[in-house]
Formats: sequence, C-alpha cells, structure tokens
Amino acid sequence: RYSPQAKDTLHAALAGLGIHPQSGFRIHRMETTTEGVTVFDDQGKSVHGDWVLLATGRHAYTEGLGLENTRITLDDHGFVQTDATLETGEAGIYAIGDAVGPIMNANQALNDARIVIHNLLSAEKQERDPLWVPELVYSAVELARIGMDDEAAEDAGFEPAVGFAAFETSPRALGQDDSVGFVRLLADMDSGELLGGEIVGRDAGELIHLLANGGDHDGMLRRIVETRTNHPSRAEELVNATETLAARWGLEEQIFGPSD
Repeated sequence: RYSPQAKDTLHAALAGLGIHPQSGFRIHRMETTTEGVTVFDDQGKSVHGDWVLLATGRHAYTEGLGLENTRITLDDHGFVQTDATLETGEAGIYAIGDAVGPIMNANQALNDARIVIHNLLSAEKQERDPLWVPELVYSAVELARIGMDDEAAEDAGFEPAVGFAAFETSPRALGQDDSVGFVRLLADMDSGELLGGEIVGRDAGELIHLLANGGDHDGMLRRIVETRTNHPSRAEELVNATETLAARWGLEEQIFGPSD
C-alpha cells in the first residue's frame, strides 16, 4: 500500500547496506554446504548467503476456543466476524486484534482494545475504522502511512490531489545529516478532505501521529496548517506539503478559507 516513491526510497537505503530486494523470487530448492546456503528459483536463478531467514506469515488463531458452542461465527479465513463496534454474534462478547484481522499488527489491536473498552463502559458506541490506524515499517528507512492510497481513493470515487514535501530541503533534516525521505498527502480534489498520508524517513513513525488525531478528516488539513511548530523541525514538512497541495490543485479556499 506504499507509493512507488516510498518503495524506491527503501530499496535505495537497503542497497546502501548491501541488501538487494528481489520481488517475485519463488524458491524452488536450496543447497547447503560448508560455505553457506544457495537458494534457486524455478528459472535456475540463484542467490547465495550464510543463512536463510524464512517468514512463514500468520493466520488467525481461533481454533479450539469452543466457539461452536456460541453464536460467534468465523469467516473463510478463520477470523472472528463482528459488527463495526467489534461485538460478535454473541451479545456482550467482543473480539479484537489478530482474531478479527485482516490487518494483524499491534497498532490495530491496541486501537481495537480502546474501542471495546469504550463500548463496554458507554452507551454511545464507537466504531472500528482500521483505515485510520497508522501503519509503520521499521527498516533501513522508516515508512509510515495512514488512510487511503491512490488506488483505494480512486476506487472509492475520489479524485485525489497530491501534496509533496521532501526532507532534503528541511533545515532540521539537513542539520541532522539525514535528509532522506518525504511527506506525501492525498486530498479530495473537490472538498479538500484528507484521504491519506505517507511519511518516509527519520521519525516517520512519530510524525504520522499528526495525521491520526481524530476522525474529522474534512478539517484535518486546515488543522495542520494552523499547527504551531518548532523551527526548524521535521513536522514543518507536513505544513509545507499541505500548502503545496492547496496551491497546486486550487484548494486554497477549502483549506485556508473560513470554516463552517
């Protein structure tokens, strides 16, 4: 779900460490010798290394829980089925995190737990919105994102406008001698509503929280440009990306104009 620019930035950072990603490589066989391991694909192509680390993936661990004795149901992938409030088919029983899926990470689980605690204690129910829980890749360079990507926005009927700001012009990033990365924002071409955001580079996992504070996406970009930031700071680049978006796509009125 990350943009081609984000993937290219990560690949370049990995290459600087001597790591060369190869997508589409399907393992056919492996040979182990005293000098290491050689992995072959079904086309005869090979890669040699000291070790092989195999990521097997995960699946919902929902077997053996006695769910057949309840009204709780599973989908075709073994995930517990719930409504938007995370309540299962058995009244008063909720499910969260990896048991619900489909995104299986700690961020989603913690957000699910917050929603369920609220719904247990309050008559006014909250609903799960996994799209607006931030995601983060910890790697040679951090990749963080929230909301829709370009394809999802178009599939939902939006015409996305893009705002971009690179850390290579950030005084803070230059002072840290770490100017790799950027901020990339998506907004609805008509309303100026924030559709999604992506941050690549140092502290991306912290900066993404500025796009995750609350469910009012209509006014998010306005709040960003009104944010008082330190100077110099990396957070300024969210403001710069918003201003660039507004100027390039004629959204000044929607973002800077009087609020309703």
